[in-house]
Amino acid sequence: LPLSDFVAGNTTGTVTYLNPTVALVRAVRVFPVKGMDAAAARTVRLDGAGVVGDRRHAVVDEAGALLTADAEPRLRSVSAWLDTDGAVRLDVPGAAPGLGVEAAGAALTEYLGRWVHVTPVDPSRTLDAPVLHALRKTSRSRHSSSRK
Repeated sequence: LPLSDFVAGNTTGTVTYLNPTVALVRAVRVFPVKGMDAAAARTVRLDGAGVVGDRRHAVVDEAGALLTADAEPRLRSVSAWLDTDGAVRLDVPGAAPGLGVEAAGAALTEYLGRWVHVTPVDPSRTLDAPVLHALRKTSRSRHSSSRK
């Protein structure tokens, strides 16, 4: 919706908020493992690196190189989710569902046809861009320019 639906000005330049709700979140999804399918989340917690549990694990090869879905599209067929204790679980095609990271490494090795494993990584290695920050900054700049 355009910002004009939410604010109104008058001849004195005063802004009146017509509706304090500027956005509505309909769904939240996290990517526990970089490159894999996202998991629905009822709530999220934030820390200094972003959403807790989001892209905090990755698939790496023997050389320690991080695999992405662009380089290995079959990763998109793997579902990753967090269990009630916050542990990463994976559903790898052809394997039992809900594997822990160690067992998932073996299943992924078989599925991809080369040795890989799932490992915790620094989020700075896996985040493509600070999406939440970019949205906030865009919204703020549009909001500010509407007031002028």
